[in-house]
Amino acid sequence: MDEADMIRVLEEQATPQQLDNFSHWMASAEAHRQHFRHVRQLWMDARGPWPTPISQEPLDRIHKRMHTRLRQRKVKWTIVQLAAMTIIATVLWWVVIQINDRKQPARQLIFNATTLTEVAATLEQKFHTHIVFEQQALANCRFTGSFSKATTLQDIMQAIAHGLYISIEDTGGAYRWRGEGC
Repeated sequence: MDEADMIRVLEEQATPQQLDNFSHWMASAEAHRQHFRHVRQLWMDARGPWPTPISQEPLDRIHKRMHTRLRQRKVKWTIVQLAAMTIIATVLWWVVIQINDRKQPARQLIFNATTLTEVAATLEQKFHTHIVFEQQALANCRFTGSFSKATTLQDIMQAIAHGLYISIEDTGGAYRWRGEGC
């Protein structure tokens, strides 16, 4: 059913056969009913009635308004999509930063005869982790080392373990340092 037939129905100029076809068309799908409601609204906005016979001008006005509204909807939808993508990208960026925070390489970590208590505090702050001393005697041991080339916290832990002959266990939420002391 085209818009000219719908306008004939609205103008009460449709033949009985056209009215019957219109009724069947309307009953066949919700999309048809929505399309007719849209054309009827545009027809009412255009301040019908139009002269008989139906000229092309009112149809052109309807088509123009339909395309204008469609463009407006597309622009609004595009703006919503861009806003949603911006929010998602921002959240993902924040999550990646939070996840990678513990994996950041050490930058100029230099310990010069520093107690393991101070080393542990520095590592806890820098890598957002927790370090537990199994034997309190370890806390006063002194460590000297530079980690400007170390890439991860695990590399630093391994270097400390080898340098002081202690064992370091990663328990998931913390690191446990074990050893006899210095």
